[in-house]
Amino acid sequence: MKKKVFLCAAVCALVLAMGVGCSQQSSSSESGTSSNTSNVQSETGSQTQNADIPVTSGQGESSIASESKSVTANLYIGANGQFKEYPYTFSEKPTPDQLIQAIADTTGWNLTLADVTTSGKGGMTISFSKESALFTGPPQQQKEEFHMYDAEQLDRTILDSIQKTLQNNTIDPNLGDPSNLDIYYCVEGDKALELTNLNITIPMEQPYSSDMWEYLSREPAKG
Repeated sequence: MKKKVFLCAAVCALVLAMGVGCSQQSSSSESGTSSNTSNVQSETGSQTQNADIPVTSGQGESSIASESKSVTANLYIGANGQFKEYPYTFSEKPTPDQLIQAIADTTGWNLTLADVTTSGKGGMTISFSKESALFTGPPQQQKEEFHMYDAEQLDRTILDSIQKTLQNNTIDPNLGDPSNLDIYYCVEGDKALELTNLNITIPMEQPYSSDMWEYLSREPAKG
């Protein structure tokens, strides 16, 4: 009888020991799985955070830099001391020829030049092409704001506007007198600017002045 009791006790002890071992292995396995899951979540979170970080575009910086280089200059359109200012934006500091073209774009007048504007004699020389509005007149469809009623009004406005615009964009009024910049006009072939429809010749050897029209326009027209 005692042997049977002892045998039963031994069997129970063995079963109990096996149960404890299995429990430890299960706990260890769960711990490892939890650790691996934590690592995966950590890596996934890191990737998500990196994906949320905005990437700076080089094109955006280039666009800002390009805009910062733009230059706005005033065009002066009018005649006989009466001018209206028209702001015009350039991609860089404009040359005299670009300023003249800007006047053409704004008014619709053909201001084609025969040569590049040059500096000399203490000023600038502008050479007009025979295709310019000084010889061909205004466009058939004129802009209402810049409508010219006769050849003299058109020619004087063109010459006065170019002179004023070049002077004021070359000499800062806060630093000097823009009128000190002499402007000379001629026609292709380095000849005097002869406006045959008005019987007027703008001398090329002396600076242009709007006052010239006060006596030049009194000459009777040819024909």
